[in-house]
Amino acid sequence: MSKTPDDAERRPVMGEVFSRDALDANQDGRLSPEQLRALETGIETKHSGLTGLVGRAFDPLVKDAKAGRVESVEGAGRKRQTSTAGSTASGGYDTHRYLRIVNREAGDQQFGCPKDIFEFAPDTGMMRLFYLPASRLVINLELLPSQIENPQDTAQALADYRSARSAHDKVGTAEALAQIGDAQREMDRAVPMDQASGTPSDPAALAEALVGTWESPLLTLSLGQDGTFTAHLADGSEHQGHWTVDAAGRLNADMMGSPMVADAVIDADQLTLTLDGQALNFRRMGK
Repeated sequence: MSKTPDDAERRPVMGEVFSRDALDANQDGRLSPEQLRALETGIETKHSGLTGLVGRAFDPLVKDAKAGRVESVEGAGRKRQTSTAGSTASGGYDTHRYLRIVNREAGDQQFGCPKDIFEFAPDTGMMRLFYLPASRLVINLELLPSQIENPQDTAQALADYRSARSAHDKVGTAEALAQIGDAQREMDRAVPMDQASGTPSDPAALAEALVGTWESPLLTLSLGQDGTFTAHLADGSEHQGHWTVDAAGRLNADMMGSPMVADAVIDADQLTLTLDGQALNFRRMGK
């Protein structure tokens, strides 16, 4: 259950797994060899000497290591962290980290979580936990694919949250909050800090490639072969206008009488528009 420094700084994205190397074993309901070694090493460190023999008899982690079994649960996840007075003579505080999962079948469940997995997990989101059944300790985490693809999905998540709150539906509220968390991360991906790089495309080829419908959580953009476009925004509004590609290979469009000039880069099914230094990523809908 180790992670490189680079991983610790990386923001999780939908479909990511904390330990992909262990995923196959965990999905089969068992510990990977590396996870088992880490667990046994932790037990050895925790229970040393004569007193350790007694401690082992009551430690659920020992039972988990012997069984080697892994269970999983999925649903709306969120973090929880508490502190208690330190258990050592030096005083201070002990930090306890938990992940909670809410679903219709099992309700609200809480699991202990190591620091590295806790830091990898988003504050809220749809996720699958792999855990040890006796100790209820999380050993792996998988972020479920986001259902947020377009402005309508974003608006629906907000509407679901308001509806669930009004109905005092705790599970529905948790699920909607998880979807809102997913939407926020998808928006972060759609509006990257770094601009896309690439050589200018041939204007005619770019114009042909741009035709179609492009989605992001913020807006959906449909570019027609006849030079017209329709934009659907997250607030439910729809705007129409005209577009062209200029000799420099830039997208020119007008929306509500306001001109827009954006650098356009297409990489497979992703379109990046950069306007006034700000990039916006889109995914192509079916051709």
